[in-house]
Amino acid sequence: MASFGAKYPYFNPVAEEPEGKLPVYKDQEPVRVGRLVKADLTVNLASGKLFADDGLAESVEEFSSGSIAMETDDMEDPVAGVVYGCTVEGKMVRYNVGDDPPAGGLAYFKKLMRRKKVLYKGYFYPLVKAALGNDTAQTKTDSITFGTNNTTFTVFACETGDWRFTEEFKTEPEAIDWIKKQLKGKKRAATPTATPAAGAVASGATVALATTTPDAVIRYTTDGSDPTETSPDYSSPIEITEETTIKAIATAEGFAASDVLEAHYTLTE
Repeated sequence: MASFGAKYPYFNPVAEEPEGKLPVYKDQEPVRVGRLVKADLTVNLASGKLFADDGLAESVEEFSSGSIAMETDDMEDPVAGVVYGCTVEGKMVRYNVGDDPPAGGLAYFKKLMRRKKVLYKGYFYPLVKAALGNDTAQTKTDSITFGTNNTTFTVFACETGDWRFTEEFKTEPEAIDWIKKQLKGKKRAATPTATPAAGAVASGATVALATTTPDAVIRYTTDGSDPTETSPDYSSPIEITEETTIKAIATAEGFAASDVLEAHYTLTE
């Protein structure tokens, strides 16, 4: 097998990382990082060895992290804002020491030749984080040197333990469709509402929770912690007998979890 091409690097930020599942990406079109020049993967392994009776008895090597040194011909300013977490203000891009690049998914494909047949192999990294690479500028001389945009993506294992997926295709359009499918975001479920609204209520009053997302399950807490997909299901109004903070989310098949409702209740005198 020989590879002789690489194309279409796409990125989409993570919206949430559900426990025990692959990341869920933002409900937006993935951004194209640029036209791909090259992408070099380095894998870091955690290893351990046990010696017994003057010999190697056990040896373990596990994925720890990885990095992808990516070169693209250019990166447009709005894309830089998504990938690096910098601020785009009109035609001005502001890079700040407090910028926090978002975790996201990264995918691209390579063009292969195997037994005289062309194949397209997609690469999908479900959890990466970008760092801005070095930049150079030089004066014009009697030869032309093209500059490229450098980005280093750190590769992490996600909640499932997975860190990379690959798949082969017969055509380029199939590979592109696969890339976009892997990075497709999910719309968030509608944030729950509380009735009556937060505030002072009589002891023994009950609070009803609702969401407009069809077939959604509402999960809630009353101990101040943020609810997760393993928190108790809401099934009947919640009685208020002391100062209480209700936090709730809505979850539904095909949707990312909603934003958190937070409603604080006190008792009337």
